Amino acid sequence: MNKKITRFSFLAFFLILAASPGLSAMQVMDDDELSDITGQALFVGDKVTENGYTFYRGGLDATLDLNMNVKNLELGRTDTGVDLHAENLAFGCTSDGTNCVPSGDATGLKPFSMSRPYLQFAIKNDDNPTLREIVGLRLGAENVNGPLSIGKFKSFSGFLNATANIEMQGQYDVGVTCDNASAPCRGTAQDQGCCVFWTPRPPTNDGSTYYEENPGTDAPGDADPNNDFSQPEWTLGVNDDHECVLGTCASFSNLTVEFETQSRAGLPVSLNGKRQTQAFIYDLRLADLVDDIIHGTDTTNPLGIVRPDGFSGGLLDAVLPLLRGSIADKFKNQLATGLGVTDVDGNGIHDDLNAYNMPYNISNLHQVDINSSNFGLTFQKEDIQYPGFQAAMPAGWAMHMPDAFTLDISDKTSVFVGNIATSTAARDGNIIGLDPVYDNCFGSAQFC
Repeated sequence: MNKKITRFSFLAFFLILAASPGLSAMQVMDDDELSDITGQALFVGDKVTENGYTFYRGGLDATLDLNMNVKNLELGRTDTGVDLHAENLAFGCTSDGTNCVPSGDATGLKPFSMSRPYLQFAIKNDDNPTLREIVGLRLGAENVNGPLSIGKFKSFSGFLNATANIEMQGQYDVGVTCDNASAPCRGTAQDQGCCVFWTPRPPTNDGSTYYEENPGTDAPGDADPNNDFSQPEWTLGVNDDHECVLGTCASFSNLTVEFETQSRAGLPVSLNGKRQTQAFIYDLRLADLVDDIIHGTDTTNPLGIVRPDGFSGGLLDAVLPLLRGSIADKFKNQLATGLGVTDVDGNGIHDDLNAYNMPYNISNLHQVDINSSNFGLTFQKEDIQYPGFQAAMPAGWAMHMPDAFTLDISDKTSVFVGNIATSTAARDGNIIGLDPVYDNCFGSAQFC
């Protein structure tokens, strides 16, 4: 009954509108009348041609602010999977007025804002009325700004990129090896079968290059905290070995070492394709990173010996270059084994390790601070690269998410290497987690 009344009301309204002589046609305005009128169009549009398509865009000259939670987003489901699948998706967050904070500390909501939102249609054969067809649709905005949370990305189609910063921290008085039975081992030397050193520990370096370790146990009656008689707290965890000069040998197990911090900043991270679950960290060049740690660079010192148990300085000076080379080789082999890298061409592991791109599971991505004119959701019949996009969007549903996050990996070198050598986490795409989702429930708005 209500539907009939509603339909009749609309019909009556339009009949009255049409019958009214004052409203039945637009009235011409002269220049004087027009000069008294000011205004701004609510709808905006444009047309561009590129990449073999004509793109028509129509949008609102307005800002759309969203605070919205989606329990389960599935777009493009077929028998073989889902194009875009995200659990617990949230647009916006609870805020202290500036930053996203837990709801208990919040004073309000921070929106996910779309300035001048628009729909853009991709037209194929636009100059041929017979063959013209719409083959793609993009939902975007002149600028998208605000927090986006993802409980778990289970499948992603489209393009996503980010930045990674890797830092392997310098250390002081680090054991080189565990015993043969337990190597490789984790970065801590405690309970790993490393030998006990009975030579005094030199004073720790208080410079910013090194990360000082906890002092060991003093010898009985020794009040000097820098004169320790203990095993090192950390170890590189490689297999024991030795190098000899003129019949005199130095074993890894009889040495502790020091080395400086090395890092790689601004490494590219990207994902591009259909129904993907992993991005990749490119240009790591892990073998070169190991060489920088062991052999030094133009601005950092090479690996040095801290405690040469039972060896004279002259012997160490002669054997040290050999020790560095041997330690570097074992270091690389340990990383390669942990990451599943093999010597493809039979010329050693160096080039293969340098070429390794580390996977990163996008299920670890939980919060994104968007600030882009090229963030967008698309649906297309065929692969299409929309204006401003860095890659073509695959057929079906897809998302373009540039500059999505920054991945900071920083740890003691011994821990970094030990974790890779003794766990599959890095090669499985879980070298490090990211911050949890933003809170987006505030006051009476319990819609999460």
